[in-house]
Amino acid sequence: MQRPESDFEAIFRETKEFLYGYIRKFVESDADAKDILQQCYIRLWMKMEDVKDTGNILPLLYTYSRNMIIDATRKRAAEKKKMREYTYLSGDAVDSLPAPEDGTAWEKLKHALLLIPEKKRMIFLLRREKGLSTSEIAAQLNITPRAVRKHLEEAVLLLRMHLSSAELFTLIVLGAAVQDISTL
Repeated sequence: MQRPESDFEAIFRETKEFLYGYIRKFVESDADAKDILQQCYIRLWMKMEDVKDTGNILPLLYTYSRNMIIDATRKRAAEKKKMREYTYLSGDAVDSLPAPEDGTAWEKLKHALLLIPEKKRMIFLLRREKGLSTSEIAAQLNITPRAVRKHLEEAVLLLRMHLSSAELFTLIVLGAAVQDISTL
């Protein structure tokens, strides 16, 4: 009986070109194809003990790669969707808002907060200004705690786009600029 390592090496040598070609049909970049190829063989290595027929392993590798291609496509689509959600900050939406006149930290913070969608801003301020917990905000707004966390994360991401690290630190940690936010 051969060792699993030598079986794996033989499978790898015999199938890597076929599998790479299959993956490359569905993936745009060479680097992504190589990453998926590597993940397929890692998964096979982890399951080598369960493999009975090493002579007909290509269909299993095709299944692994297909699932990984689908996962990568979903991930890419989610990233594109998230980018589309943030594009409202470009073009007329930002240009129509007045820029901070004096450039003070407070004005920059206030301007950045105005750029956040209303619901995200409200959740962010309830957390920072009023000190409410995630579950308290969720109960008050009749949404799930997970949705509250997601809105908070997205609010911080949006603020990062418009503030320096020091300004963001001031807003989030010290809360110095959030004292009179009700005027927004």
